[in-house]
Amino acid sequence: MYSQWVYEPGLPDNCPSVVSQRFNDVDEGLVGFHKSSDVNLINASDWSTHEWLHFIRKLNH
Repeated sequence: MYSQWVYEPGLPDNCPSVVSQRFNDVDEGLVGFHKSSDVNLINASDWSTHEWLHFIRKLNH
């Protein structure tokens, strides 16, 4: 079991999948921004630095 994590390439099948609701909210804000180009529709008042970086990195996508 552990040898797969240590000695095999890639991630094992039992690797947990992590989902961030806060990043999903940022992605929803990006969709709205791309549709309207209105930054006032994005509620970013409580975003962390990581959420801002996520937003900025996806601006050109």
